[in-house]
Amino acid sequence: MKAEDIVIIGIGDAGGRIVECLLPLVSGSRLAAINTDSDALSSSSIPKKILIGEAQTRGLGTGGDPVKGRRAIDDDHAALHGLFEDIKLAVVVAGLGGGTGSGVAPFVLEMARDADVSTLALVTLPLAFEGAPRKSVALDALSAVHDIADVAIAVENDLLAESSNRAELKASLEVSDQAVAGSLQCVFQILTGKGYVRAGLADLKRLASGAGPGALGFGWGDGTRRVRESLASLFDNPLLEHGEAVKRAKSILLTVASGDDLRISEVDEIVSIVREKAAAQAQLCVGTVIDPALADRLDLSLISFDTGHPVVPRTSAGASSTPSSRRRPAKGKSKASRAQDKLRFDAAGKGRFKDVEPTLLDGEDLDIPTFIRRGIVLEK
Repeated sequence: MKAEDIVIIGIGDAGGRIVECLLPLVSGSRLAAINTDSDALSSSSIPKKILIGEAQTRGLGTGGDPVKGRRAIDDDHAALHGLFEDIKLAVVVAGLGGGTGSGVAPFVLEMARDADVSTLALVTLPLAFEGAPRKSVALDALSAVHDIADVAIAVENDLLAESSNRAELKASLEVSDQAVAGSLQCVFQILTGKGYVRAGLADLKRLASGAGPGALGFGWGDGTRRVRESLASLFDNPLLEHGEAVKRAKSILLTVASGDDLRISEVDEIVSIVREKAAAQAQLCVGTVIDPALADRLDLSLISFDTGHPVVPRTSAGASSTPSSRRRPAKGKSKASRAQDKLRFDAAGKGRFKDVEPTLLDGEDLDIPTFIRRGIVLEK
């Protein structure tokens, strides 16, 4: 895939900051920012800026209300149509938990999908001190994003905070934005880099199928010990939970990037150690990127997918980030609904009431729930 086939869209304040960090790191792709806050947009260096919801918010943002975010994009969604012309992949970047990122990201992904553009979402989850309500909003939005995107990658800001917990808040957030931008650069490198062993979007889609949102980490080393240094850096990355995300992964995409001096023995050693760290049944897909600018240096990036990520199923129209009036089924069944279509209950034992006489009426034991007595299967 060529860089010009990709559009990278930052949504809300956090998404915009992260994409702005990418300006010196990627070239050739379209970069855009979408926000309800006019001040945040005006201070951004991102080339294409789209202000939405001005009639409702007067350019002052959503105040953390995802409903206002959804209304904003409903009002101004026509402004986004040109984003997906002659594009093969839309990368949507957002911080979840607030109003614009949580309310708008699912819509942008859906619009890209409706335009037959592949989608990759990279989203961040709020810090613990931001509170349970904000985390709940974030998880609900993550569920919507995961249902729609071809590939979803979630970054736990709490994991990044572990490595900078003594820093000032502003500095810590800047480190977080840079780390996420670095992760996104790794994805960009995977998708656009040239190498003898190729791994790309089709591999990402295959590995993400049937799994929860992915975790992404990277590491690097240089000089004579670059293999060991890069592996140590990779497995110490907080985004991979210091290697724990690799141990429980069901599928992994590993990319090895270096200069023309990359040796087969180095790739073999890296792959062997990653296999040792991963579960025996995990799928491992490996790609290489050859970049003359990386002479004497070795960069590793790893995306792991498992089924244990805390994606919260959406159980009501009010909880969904995608209103039913615009929602359409994902390609095939939605990821969230594939696992189980019906709720199945078995009659439980009576525990300490096992010796108590049953309550009988017309031959029926009323202590057994009605839906079990009548053979009713409850829809999920």
